[in-house]
Amino acid sequence: MQTPALLAALPLIAGVASAQWWPAPPGAIWALPPVIVALAVAMWRRADERWVGILFIVAFAVVGWELGTSRQSEALDTTLVRWFDGQPDAAGGRVGPVVVEGVLQRDARPTPYGATLDLDVELVQRAGRSSPARGGLRLSVGGALVAEHQEVWRAGRRVRVSVTLRVPDAYLNPGRRDEARRRALAGTALLGSVKSALLVDVVSSGGLAAEAAASLRAGVRRVVGREVGRHSVRSAGIVTAGLIGDRAGLDDETTRRLQESGTYHVIAISGGNIAILAACLLGIGRLTGCRPRLLAWSTIGLLGAYAFVVGREASVARATTAAVLWLAGGLLDHRAASLGVLATTAFLVVVWTPLSVVDPGFLLTFGATLALVLGASRTTEWLVARLGVTSPLGRRSARPAVMVIAATVCAEAALFPVG
Repeated sequence: MQTPALLAALPLIAGVASAQWWPAPPGAIWALPPVIVALAVAMWRRADERWVGILFIVAFAVVGWELGTSRQSEALDTTLVRWFDGQPDAAGGRVGPVVVEGVLQRDARPTPYGATLDLDVELVQRAGRSSPARGGLRLSVGGALVAEHQEVWRAGRRVRVSVTLRVPDAYLNPGRRDEARRRALAGTALLGSVKSALLVDVVSSGGLAAEAAASLRAGVRRVVGREVGRHSVRSAGIVTAGLIGDRAGLDDETTRRLQESGTYHVIAISGGNIAILAACLLGIGRLTGCRPRLLAWSTIGLLGAYAFVVGREASVARATTAAVLWLAGGLLDHRAASLGVLATTAFLVVVWTPLSVVDPGFLLTFGATLALVLGASRTTEWLVARLGVTSPLGRRSARPAVMVIAATVCAEAALFPVG
């Protein structure tokens, strides 16, 4: 098999996905060793390659099933949620005011009413009693002083906040997704309201790398706002979104237009952005005469640094992983097959963040890429043949334009069900 990574990636993804509807019973992972031993013995006695495939498929499917079940349980039943449910006033859906302490996962994002903070809670205090509690919390900070303080609310910094906690709204209309479950699986266990920016205290700064990344993001916002914003505030918001993935500067009308035109992905840091950055770095390195191995290592390091600066976007992690795998293959003198890189990337992403399989972005990313890898070249050749161009020069001239059309058709056909 040319892409053995598929034998690991596909059953792992299927196992994690199946856990969302049919969770594995406690201790299901212990059924894996006997299965592996039994299949290994059968494989050794029969020397049949089919048993090798069966061994991998069963093993990784069971691992994915158990992994998806455990991560889903952790996401839906965090210690923060258990603490919330144990409070005497939790029956009303709100608890507070309480004091929570944790680490900011992203820079503060301005909103029409103030700012939004994403906090990884570590400690909860109420009535003089402190309790360790872990879970994701999204805070809405209001008041007139937010603009003066949001600059110091940077990712990686530890803050202490006086907040009123509440559970996310659960829509019960037919066909409507469970919003509370969706938020929990995405890492947000509870929501919180903060009346004033004065109730958010920065306890300590982040590490050296986190502070450097936050300063760089702030510098990009400042420079773009000064150089581009003086001509057009809307253009400044789009440029900032394209450079560091910060879409807070986009107005509602621009966001709506991008969504309705199907071009919203342009301002989201994803595969296209990483590919352009990697191509620019490799092109500059070759023009300057950089040695191939040194250039590959430098590109890997710069792509990793860029992904760290941009933040915790899943699309950035997926694209950067694929680029690093492709470059690493070259360092090992291996020609990386596109389908193998895609399967390996999917495997690593699911192992690191199993619940990403329920994220539409995961399906969009790998669905579009898979359609391009499997169908774009074949569709291009088929279309070129149907054009009736017989001369080699004519076929070579027509192929680039036809490939654009073929790639678009393949990607849209794969993404239509997801959309």
